[in-house]
Amino acid sequence: MIAVGLTPSSHACVVYQDVSSAAWWSTEARGGTEAEVLSLALLVVRGCDVDDAADRAVRQWCDGVIADSPGYVDGAPWTSPRSWQGERRALVAQFRACVKPPPPGLSIEMKRGVMCALALKFESILVAPPVGGLEKYLGALLADEKKCLLGAGGGNTTKKGAPRRFTYLMPRVARLVRDDRAALLRLVAEGASAAMDATQAENDDAVAGETRRSAKKPRLKEMLADLSSTVAHLDAALETETKSRKQAVRRAADTRENVTAAVARRSEKAEQRAAFSASAAEESARAAAAVTVEAAAHERDAAISRADVAQAELRTLRQRLRLAEKKESDPPALKRKDKEIRELRAENHTLRVAASTHERDLAAAREAAETARQDYGEAFIPHRPSGKGAGRGRPHGPQLRGCYGKLLMLGVSAPNLNEVFATCAEV
Repeated sequence: MIAVGLTPSSHACVVYQDVSSAAWWSTEARGGTEAEVLSLALLVVRGCDVDDAADRAVRQWCDGVIADSPGYVDGAPWTSPRSWQGERRALVAQFRACVKPPPPGLSIEMKRGVMCALALKFESILVAPPVGGLEKYLGALLADEKKCLLGAGGGNTTKKGAPRRFTYLMPRVARLVRDDRAALLRLVAEGASAAMDATQAENDDAVAGETRRSAKKPRLKEMLADLSSTVAHLDAALETETKSRKQAVRRAADTRENVTAAVARRSEKAEQRAAFSASAAEESARAAAAVTVEAAAHERDAAISRADVAQAELRTLRQRLRLAEKKESDPPALKRKDKEIRELRAENHTLRVAASTHERDLAAAREAAETARQDYGEAFIPHRPSGKGAGRGRPHGPQLRGCYGKLLMLGVSAPNLNEVFATCAEV
């Protein structure tokens, strides 16, 4: 039981006694009681008045939770958003860290301060839970899905759609912290002061000059439970750290082996690529030289053909002009013919220049081809076998078969072998 009175120093004193937890929370009240929400809000705001970083983190948490729960109504059925299990799961993790921080966890003074703050806030409640009641409540609130407290809505289990009370109360706690942050901080301070007064009142009931009595049995049980919980948390943390270190050592060894193997594979692939690039460059140079010579020869032949045609047309036009001059002297016709002759002469001159240019290009191409033959040998151009049986199962030459085999080893599929030669010829 918690009774509120006045000490000689005129401060509120809360005397702590063992009671049932049913006074402020229950399994059946799935919508959550005001005492539950207040206790969780007090745990969230603790330390905000002395740590600016913690205060900013709590404000951001409140804004995030409220933004994700626009349709939340106190006590009404509600399901937490799916994002709290995915990209927004940090909100749930931050709330869990505030309610049940990592080892050594909540101190016994903080737990007693929260309980005394509940008694001071709800004056109509004549009883309030001990520290063990708070631990029991938090244990049930944060238990696994089979044993945890359920929120409003859904069936009788989480598998039947019932929300966990831990996430169900998050919007309600966030709104309370956002709207009444200053009042909550004052209540935390008052609860801590009341807890200190209660502790002093339990052990300071002797007259002046007498020896102070030892702590009472309930208080000793609380201290022992708190120390046992701290030891358990530290053991779990030590075991987790040991496992993490062993895993880190194994991962480092695996990484070292993987890096060594990767370096070896890269070196081998680099050597293979260098050898293939050298052979491919040589073959490409030969093929390019042969293609250049052939293209220059075609252009030369075409230019010569066009020049011959132009010469023949010019001769024909000259004959017609002479005939026309003999028949009649027509100035306009003469002008037209003179214009045609000038155009033909200009075209003839252009064709002669083009032919001269093609001849120079052909000479340069032949020189380059001769240089390539001297540097790399005779150019190899794949072709179908000739002679009896050609094209009807007769095998290709050894050089072409060797080239096909090399391409197959390098990963070129069989249907694409001739496409490689065609591409090299086009380039």
